[in-house]
Amino acid sequence: MWVWPDVIFEGDYGSYAVNEWIANPDAGARVITIRGYSEGNFWRGMSAKGAADVPMYLDCRWEDTAPMSPADPPPLLPDLPALTAQGAMDYVCINRHSGSINVAFLDSSVRKVGLKGLWKLKWHRTYKTDALPPVWPAWMKNFGSYY
Repeated sequence: MWVWPDVIFEGDYGSYAVNEWIANPDAGARVITIRGYSEGNFWRGMSAKGAADVPMYLDCRWEDTAPMSPADPPPLLPDLPALTAQGAMDYVCINRHSGSINVAFLDSSVRKVGLKGLWKLKWHRTYKTDALPPVWPAWMKNFGSYY
């Protein structure tokens, strides 16, 4: 599990975040080389097909996030998750607005998204939105379906 030991300090938390996959980094950029991101997954602009389902800015407990593939939701609703590259969905799966969060999308629209709906958003170009839903933990079971 990879952690940012040089930049995370007690008290370093966020309230809103950018989806790192909307970036247009140069080949070999730090975000690609350090985190091992596939260059082909970046959106590289706002005119992407399906932009209404690509999260751009959203409620979060850190300053950025970049879910790589569908992951299990956090089993408990922690105060703060371990800040790891693999925990990106944990950063946004927070019960901030009665089972949902606010999301600004790549097409400039804004809407409330149910926490279960986070798994159906198109985080990057090859993110699997048709994956089977995870087993929802007890704290999420009574939330609505997706949107």
